[in-house]
Amino acid sequence: MHALQAYYGGEVRCDIEAGPVDEYNPAELVCGGCSDISRAQMCPKHGTDFLEYKCRYCCSVAVFFCFGTTHFCNACHDDFQRVANLPKQQLPRCPAGKSAAPPAMCDRLRERWRPSSPFPTSRSLVFLRKIKEKQEKERVCQAFLITHHGTRPKAKQLEGEECPLHIKHPPTGEEFALGCGVCRNTHTF
Repeated sequence: MHALQAYYGGEVRCDIEAGPVDEYNPAELVCGGCSDISRAQMCPKHGTDFLEYKCRYCCSVAVFFCFGTTHFCNACHDDFQRVANLPKQQLPRCPAGKSAAPPAMCDRLRERWRPSSPFPTSRSLVFLRKIKEKQEKERVCQAFLITHHGTRPKAKQLEGEECPLHIKHPPTGEEFALGCGVCRNTHTF
């Protein structure tokens, strides 16, 4: 039995790019929490509220759930028609993902970055502030690359051996739940 709650079904541009669909299976209209396509474990502390998934096509945290089956990071979602049609053997192996510029460039940019607005400093919000700052630094770096270098990161093979997610996971092309984002990020600070 499903939750029967409202959920975000995707962007209009995705529907347009996917093309016309005359028929659909109503059983496929299921929210991400009920679909559980990767058999994710529920967090005993936070339930499924902060469940995060790995992008199917690279080693990044997914921010989109499309077609009721596929998790995408922002870069792979922007290029979904290409990455979703690549044969598994042509997908990049771990490490795969986000960096489209020399790491030193992003490192220098991150060092100079300052938050644009102060955050509350109560103990319960310090953790959330650190997560927000980490995410904002990454957005600043990616925006700089796009603006000044005309590049947008895509699912690319990265150099080196270390996964950007710092975990063992199935190969690209397979769904994988990272677990509770709050608990997972607690260990990175």
